[in-house]
Amino acid sequence: MLRITEGGLVEKYPLIFQDRYASVRNSCMAFGIECGPGWYPILDVLFDKITKYCEEVRFPSPKALQIKEKFGNLRVYMDVTTPYIDGLIWMAESITDSTCEVCGGPARLMGFEAGWLEVRCPDHSRIKAGAAASRNAVGSVPKTITDRPPYERRVPAYTKDGESIALLDVLNVALISYCESRKGADVKVKEVRIEDGSMLFDAEGVDEEAQGIMDMAAAFWRTTSA
Repeated sequence: MLRITEGGLVEKYPLIFQDRYASVRNSCMAFGIECGPGWYPILDVLFDKITKYCEEVRFPSPKALQIKEKFGNLRVYMDVTTPYIDGLIWMAESITDSTCEVCGGPARLMGFEAGWLEVRCPDHSRIKAGAAASRNAVGSVPKTITDRPPYERRVPAYTKDGESIALLDVLNVALISYCESRKGADVKVKEVRIEDGSMLFDAEGVDEEAQGIMDMAAAFWRTTSA
């Protein structure tokens, strides 16, 4: 995967980053992207999907109000959205739950100081070596939603051909959270297929926002598996 920089994202998506060099009095984007480079590839896929969607449906491109890490998770705030864009953002933020903020590798949510959270791989964790065996003493989070047994499956753990893809577990958690937060939502993916380098879903109960969640997952998988 090509190395992605903040400057590269700003240049590639000028409408989304139109406030990047605004005054701090007018926009939080004056502070730039307030997260580590390990999440830049996720942002690249997200903004590519948003840009193409807006062109397709002729919706005015939203601009970023703030992009930052908060409570160990990515947060993306836009000035205007649609349910579909909200779904794209939902999944992008969900992917960071298990992606190292520094290098983009597999990671987990943990604490490096009491009250401070981070998503880091072992190589980039700020937990001191001497405290690693006693993480509770440094305020770690030993259990997250991704650690708990999947009592509910809204997405199969395997593709139709029996392939195990970690991103499917992330999507499963995202759709569980989505259905819990949206009254009446009942999205279930019955089958996942890989065809011609694309991830396809056979699902039911899908609304526009849930479609955005699934499309972001598929787009990110395609980018990382290329």
